This record gives sequence, structure tokens and C-alpha cells, in this order.
Amino acid sequence: MSSCNRCGNPIEFRYVGGQCIPIHIHGGCIDSGNSAINDYSGYRESKESTCFSTSCPECQDEVYFIRHNGGSVWVDAPLGPPWYQHACMHPPKLSSQKPTSLLSFHKFDVGSLPQSTTIGVVKSCRVSYDKSRTELIVNNGKKRKLELVCKNNGGFLLGKLCVLDSNNEVIYSLEEPNLKYMLIIETTECPQCGVAVSKKNLKKHIRKKHSVKS
Repeated sequence: MSSCNRCGNPIEFRYVGGQCIPIHIHGGCIDSGNSAINDYSGYRESKESTCFSTSCPECQDEVYFIRHNGGSVWVDAPLGPPWYQHACMHPPKLSSQKPTSLLSFHKFDVGSLPQSTTIGVVKSCRVSYDKSRTELIVNNGKKRKLELVCKNNGGFLLGKLCVLDSNNEVIYSLEEPNLKYMLIIETTECPQCGVAVSKKNLKKHIRKKHSVKS
């Protein structure tokens, strides 16, 4: 069962009006006096968290090393589901056993995840003043970090190993899949054809559709 990041008391998540809301089982939130630590306001960074591609020192295969606030893990490439732990670093108890999937720890149904789903660590977050949106920097093993924006206060995701579902445009912690944050896809109008495209893909759209080098 999950616990409140402010008071430590048990909570469960329920959908109210289409939104996933944390509910205190034994009443309201009782602040422990440390709410400033977990208030998730402003800018915060998790310096220890990382996710990068490297070679296994044992077999030389490509692997991903991930360090997050729940520990560290070596994962087989590529970073698509079901994310098997690399056997050299996480040997199974029996030689006949298959490598362990990260999903097995959280009772995920791998069939429910789009193939394009990936994982990464939230390196930093900037929560807006009114807590209506959060800017996220996600380290997903590529040279260029992902810059995402989600609805509401997503400071909870800082330092966590997260699932990025681009098909459904959501991001959520692997350990709390019921608490999903909708991604805000900011769009702009192509100056060449007037089609609405995401700001992130504007240059790519212009190069591909209009043969214009940026």
C-alpha cells in the first residue's frame, strides 16, 4: 500500500471526476512538520539519478545502467517492455530461469503496454506557481534528455524510474502505475503549410514535408 509523502500515513488512489486522487484511509493528511521537504514546489533536481547506455563488463553486451531513488539496476537493451534485468549483474537463482522483468515486481501486464513505451529517470522538475503544470527533464539513456511537460503537480516523479507511454500521452512511476500524469503536447502552426504540429517536431516537419533546411 502507498503512503503519503507528507505525513507517512497509508493512502489509496481513486478516480474522482476522471482524475486520480490520493485518499487518506484514516482521515485527512496530518502534517509531520516536514512538509517543506515534500511539498513539490518550484525547481528540484535529483543529482544521483541517471540512465545511460554502456557495455556489460562481463559479456560486453549493450546494457542500460539506471540509478533512481529506489536503488539501481542493469537492464537489457533496448529500453522497451518488459525490461529484463541483465543476467550478468542480476543472475537468476536457477540457471534454467529466465531473466527477471522489472514488470514482475509491480504486477504489470506487459500486453497492456504499447510497444513504443519506454522508461527513464526524472532528473529534474519545475512545478509552476499554481501547481497546474510541471516541466520534467527525463534521462532515458539517449544522449539528448527528454524535455516534457505534464499536467498538475508532478514533483512526485522526481528521481523515480518512470514509464513514458507516448501513445496515451502519459507518464507515471513504475511503482505507482495508478497515479498517471497527462502530458501536455505544446503545438504551433507550420509557417509553410499552416498545419498544427508539436513544437518539438516543427523543424523535422519542415525538413521532411517542405525540404527546407533549418
